[in-house]
Amino acid sequence: MRRTQWNSLVALVVLATASSACRSQNTNAFEWTGQDTMTGRQVNLRQGPMPDGEMFTGFYRSQLMGDINMQQTGDAVVADYEYDRAQCHVLGHFEGTVSGNLLRFSWREDKRQCGFQSPVTGRGFMLYDVSQQGEVRRGHVYGHIGLGDADRGDGELAAVKVPGREPTLRSQQASGGEGSGEGSGEGSGS
Repeated sequence: MRRTQWNSLVALVVLATASSACRSQNTNAFEWTGQDTMTGRQVNLRQGPMPDGEMFTGFYRSQLMGDINMQQTGDAVVADYEYDRAQCHVLGHFEGTVSGNLLRFSWREDKRQCGFQSPVTGRGFMLYDVSQQGEVRRGHVYGHIGLGDADRGDGELAAVKVPGREPTLRSQQASGGEGSGEGSGEGSGS
């Protein structure tokens, strides 16, 4: 009888632990907590609805990814970014899908100028947030990136949307709007 009680107790503990792990993976899968180094603001953000009147489209500044030009059409997002690090100019591109304030994406960086022979690729996610200081309302994105199939583990991302500046994708500049279906984007972004 004691052995049966012991086995039942062990089974109950295993079930409770597994249930707790599943619950925490499901509810905490997409979150960002920390201090935004660009604004100094403390952020605790989770996946949820998109703030009213907002979308990912815009021109952003990020310490990790440099200047980001992001265009959202429906639930699809395409973006170009570029940055300089250690005498190396990097061109990057990502594409993803939006669900509420969450953007999940695949990224690719051309680092040939840095001595790499092949592009570097990975996945990531961003959560959209808004801050309000007086009458100034600013969009922000926070997230993580990973290498290969991982969407975390290679860096934290924080970027602020620059008000009044429209995004200009390299593909729009080179081909007059390829893939966007709306205008060429030429002449904007200054």
